[in-house]
Amino acid sequence: MKKYLLYSVLFSGIAGLLIACGQAADHAASNQESESVPAVSGDAVTAKDGLVDITDERRKMMKNADVTMRVTDVQKATIGLERATAAMGGLVMQSDIRNEIGAVKELPYTADSLKRVRVYETSGLLKVKVPAVYLDSFLNLVAAEAQFINSRNILVEDASLQYLSNDLKQQAEAGDQSLDRATALSRKTSEALEVARTESNLEASKIDRKIDNLNIQDKVKYASVSIAIVQPEKVDMIMVADVSKQMEAGWGTQLLNAAGAGWSFLKVVLTGLVHLWPLWLLSLLGLLLFRNRKKLLARIKAA
Repeated sequence: MKKYLLYSVLFSGIAGLLIACGQAADHAASNQESESVPAVSGDAVTAKDGLVDITDERRKMMKNADVTMRVTDVQKATIGLERATAAMGGLVMQSDIRNEIGAVKELPYTADSLKRVRVYETSGLLKVKVPAVYLDSFLNLVAAEAQFINSRNILVEDASLQYLSNDLKQQAEAGDQSLDRATALSRKTSEALEVARTESNLEASKIDRKIDNLNIQDKVKYASVSIAIVQPEKVDMIMVADVSKQMEAGWGTQLLNAAGAGWSFLKVVLTGLVHLWPLWLLSLLGLLLFRNRKKLLARIKAA
């Protein structure tokens, strides 16, 4: 009897130990699975009840501004704004200045020079990136340079949700155990090409989202400003050489050239007259007949 009792106690202890080990393994597996699921932290743009406040500096606000204005001097205003951009820690992305020439007129000035008068209009295009925290200060400097502002547009885009979406998708893809199991199964079934494609698409997706978030961060940190600048029409006067006058020969040379040209003309006339010798001969015969017509008529009657 004691022997059977000892066996039953021993069997119960072993069974209890096995059950406890199974429960511990299940608990560890569940913990591992829960740890593999990404926590929806949402980076710094989220709070307990959703996104942080719209005025919170953690929101991904991208700022852009466009200004069209008239100034007294395009070149001076452009240089001043470029210096202000550098002083604020920004960067000039494009700086373009050009002159459009209008009416042009040349007037006599001296014996061998002319006064050239041109009407022109100068315009410029300036594109800069400045730290977003200094955008208001920079726009105030732009307004101070302006003689007249045609248009001023400020656009703020909230990219917080896009940034959050990219971040959460990256976390989800990093902890996707089902994809790992599918990849392992595919390897077992010798579908190597499909496995390679899946892994390549996954890596490309991760890179695209990371680049997108870096782009958002850059646009949040630096505001883009585009400034179109014009100035009133101005007149430009310069003295230029009168080429036609400078190419003329002196008076003595002109006199000799005229004598030579006259002699050449005379030779041409004489040569032309010689070419008309039959006409001159017929004219001479006609003249002789006209003068001697009475004698000829008398001889005809006498005959």
